[in-house]
Amino acid sequence: MDFYDPHAIICDLDFGPGPSGVDLLVKVHRDRPWVGLVVFTSYLSPALAIGSDESIPEGVVYLVKPEVENLSDILSAVDLSVTQAGNPFPVNNHPEAATLTPAQAEILHLIAEGLSNSGIAKHRGISLRATEAMVQRTFQALGISTDPDYNARILAVRKWQQGNIRVK
Repeated sequence: MDFYDPHAIICDLDFGPGPSGVDLLVKVHRDRPWVGLVVFTSYLSPALAIGSDESIPEGVVYLVKPEVENLSDILSAVDLSVTQAGNPFPVNNHPEAATLTPAQAEILHLIAEGLSNSGIAKHRGISLRATEAMVQRTFQALGISTDPDYNARILAVRKWQQGNIRVK
């Protein structure tokens, strides 16, 4: 079998269930540090896609899909990754983006996974009352009101999917 060693790899962060894009980036960075690495994702903050326990290797170029205007933006990112002049965090051109704490980002990620408040409480090892308060603070940070005509959980997940959220 022929094996080809790439000059650069472009990947997303969220691969669905199982290993993540971060797992791939870490492995390539460790085993083939000369390969350029580019993240191409819709998330302004990596913590929204991967959770707060993982981190992107240093030197990875981070592209946010809505900010890419043409193919030359992608080619420039690949060139930066190969020359090791990457930026591990996106340049955030979204002043209107909601800002969440790492704990709020985790809550939002768990809501997006489909967990109820009870499920979040079990997952985090905290009381249901504390979870309910954290969920409400997360909705407030996202600018989601308690309008009874709308489902705040669905609105929060839509914001998460759009990726227009920063984690401080």
